Amino acid sequence: MTARLKIRSLSAGYGRTSVLHGLDHGGVDGGRMVGLLGSNAAGKSTLLKVMAGLVRAEGETLFDGANLADMPRTGRLAVTGYLPQTPPQSSRLLAWEVALAAFRAAAPATPRQQAEHRIQTMFARFELEEFALRPVSTLSGGKRQLLGLALVLARQVPLMLLDEPTSALDLRWQVQSLAAVREAVRRTGAVAMLALHDINQAVQFCDELIVLKQGRILASGPAERIVTPELLRETYGVTGRIETTPSGRRVVLIDDIAEQAAD
Repeated sequence: MTARLKIRSLSAGYGRTSVLHGLDHGGVDGGRMVGLLGSNAAGKSTLLKVMAGLVRAEGETLFDGANLADMPRTGRLAVTGYLPQTPPQSSRLLAWEVALAAFRAAAPATPRQQAEHRIQTMFARFELEEFALRPVSTLSGGKRQLLGLALVLARQVPLMLLDEPTSALDLRWQVQSLAAVREAVRRTGAVAMLALHDINQAVQFCDELIVLKQGRILASGPAERIVTPELLRETYGVTGRIETTPSGRRVVLIDDIAEQAAD
């Protein structure tokens, strides 16, 4: 496959505060999950917002050769699905009503019957059927986060931008949600970019990683190549090691705060 997502000389911020500084990334092929790693305020959320069209930027984010920033809103919505850190807000509307309304707003050309079928499929995947006719205001934060993720997956967009999609979920649903994203990526050839704080989840599920530090790309590539004790120290200020389980899975173990971070 040719590279579908590229980042060129990308800089962005809020007002006079610069957050991203000249990011360049050679390309992400379709059918791959990319984990965005980095400490708090490294720029992960800002990068996702830029690609979603929520933050203006200099430079380019190219998807299939087209700059996302140059697309009209309807065109960008047809290409991208964005899940913010905050789950869908409380509402008196039913969960099904919220999902259908959001789907129709983002993809009005999709026939209603097809939209309903896709939503129903994702509600079943995330065990949301019993909550479909409940007001969103009555759902827990975790259920609302699953509702948002279900909607992104139901739309079947070629570029998914997921900001900490497992932050409100218990361990079972963290694993099942990331597995669902990986399955969708493999099946449809989409690109998924996920901001994650759990480095072991990133290593387990993502095909490659982009590590940000102070708004710049510190490292990128396959996890087995770039996740090292030196990277843990430089990125997070901790000492750690990478072990291999009997099944061959690599696991990151954190030992302590690095001396320079403690100082």
